[in-house]
Amino acid sequence: MNNVKKVYIAVGGLALALGTVGCFVPFLPTFPFFLLTGVCFAKGSDTLYEKFTSSKLYERNFKSFQNGKGMKRSTKVRVILSVGSCCAAGFFLTESIAVKIIIAAVLVLHILYFVFGIKNYGN
Repeated sequence: MNNVKKVYIAVGGLALALGTVGCFVPFLPTFPFFLLTGVCFAKGSDTLYEKFTSSKLYERNFKSFQNGKGMKRSTKVRVILSVGSCCAAGFFLTESIAVKIIIAAVLVLHILYFVFGIKNYGN
C-alpha cells in the first residue's frame, strides 16, 4: 500500500470519527464528515469503502443521494440544521463585518441548494 492510500485511509478514519461525534454534538456537522469518509475510503481502501457503504448509517442517509434519487426530507433538515448551527456559532463569535457577511452568504446558498437543488426522496 502506498503512502497516498494511507493518507486517504487516515483522513477517512478521522472524518468518520468526527462525523460520529457530530451525531451527538449539535454544533459539529455530521453529513460533510461522512461524505468525506466515503470519498477517502473509496480512494484509499476498497474494503473500508465497502464496509462504510454497507452500513445502516450510509443506507439511511446517503445511498439515495448517491444514486441520484435525491435525499430524504428529514436528512436535508438535519444537514441544514447542523451546518446552520456551525454558521451561527461562527457568525456570533466573530466581530468582523466582512466575515459575518461571508458566513451569512454561505448559509443562504447552502439552504437554497438543499431546498431547491436536491430532490426530495421518500419521506
